[in-house]
Amino acid sequence: LERQQKEGERLSRTSSEHTAKNTQKTPEHTLFDAGTTLIRQGKIDAGIRKYRKVLEMRPHSADGYTLLGMAYREKYRVTNEMTWRQEEIFAFNKALQYNPKYVPALLSLGEVLYEQGEIAKAKSYFQKVLQYAPNHHAKEQLEIIIGSTQ
Repeated sequence: LERQQKEGERLSRTSSEHTAKNTQKTPEHTLFDAGTTLIRQGKIDAGIRKYRKVLEMRPHSADGYTLLGMAYREKYRVTNEMTWRQEEIFAFNKALQYNPKYVPALLSLGEVLYEQGEIAKAKSYFQKVLQYAPNHHAKEQLEIIIGSTQ
């Protein structure tokens, strides 16, 4: 439950960051917000559909792919089906294809790799997070992970 609450906060923060960058509400923003709300309500499949709809309109959206990856993460946590984990990783990589410095995608991909035991790869993503966002809210935790040996 705590993990889901944190993920909901991250979804909300990522969606809010996107909205703050673009002060005018566009159809994409409306769908981003609707998808985030649905996922926070536990309606993961409906949220995924909203995010996919955004990606139909904006196929090169790092924001969209990152939010979709986070939704896939929730779906994986609920179902434990590896297909959703693979989709999650694909979505984060796709986000980074369109914006290699996009911190939410870097952090999210690092977290997945860390959870899978791919510590060295995860550390490289966490280092990039701190490179592009030196005052990131997770700085202390990331520095601990980066400094650990394994």
